Amino acid sequence: MIQNDEKSLRILVVEDDLPTLELMQEVLSSFGLDVVTESDSEKASERISHEKFDGIFLDLMMPKLTGFQLAREVRLSQRNRSTTIIIVTANDDKKTMEEAFSAGGGFFLSKPIDRRRLTILLNSTRGTMLESRRRVRRVPVKMAVSCSTNESSLTLISCNISEQGMKVEPASSLVVGAELKLSFRLPGQYSEISAKALVVRIDDNRRLGLHLSAIRQTDRQRIRLYLDENYPDESQRGRMPKRQ
Repeated sequence: MIQNDEKSLRILVVEDDLPTLELMQEVLSSFGLDVVTESDSEKASERISHEKFDGIFLDLMMPKLTGFQLAREVRLSQRNRSTTIIIVTANDDKKTMEEAFSAGGGFFLSKPIDRRRLTILLNSTRGTMLESRRRVRRVPVKMAVSCSTNESSLTLISCNISEQGMKVEPASSLVVGAELKLSFRLPGQYSEISAKALVVRIDDNRRLGLHLSAIRQTDRQRIRLYLDENYPDESQRGRMPKRQ
């Protein structure tokens, strides 16, 4: 049975066969999921670039962009690189499966599709989608972050934090690819967290996106608990943290 905490999962279904698309929308929506459908793979590509999804169903054989191509785009996108991909296909030969897995697919749904198969698939993927969402959720927080490279040391101010990284400002002279050593103290906590980070992007406002490339498991757990404390569920998204 699909559990209630899955109701807010946002799903994209990309399928050019309209009867199949309508069936999948009806079944997935009946479980309370927020379902977005696209029969045009190029329009789906645009959505993948600009919208965040918890799970993406991709039909392999489509005109314009194939499911293989879309899967690769998902894995290269900023918003959905860690999103769960479910490959939908009537072709279950070994070569097709290997290529789909290599492109980024994590689960497979065989055609013809029916309610039973979709229900089994949802029970199998639910935990993965919720875990992926938890890893990328971000909490807005301002705190001093001490950064050092082989050449210099500086103090930046965080804008937000997640289990995987943080956004800080100003960008200063740092460039994408720069490796940093970080030290910071979460609000309300007394001991510092130390980590190694990589600059992965610089946005239009000259803020740095940092990926925590090396951090002790206990410190990552502290970040996770801070996220849980300030954003206990999806209804809290967009609100300021409880404490600073």
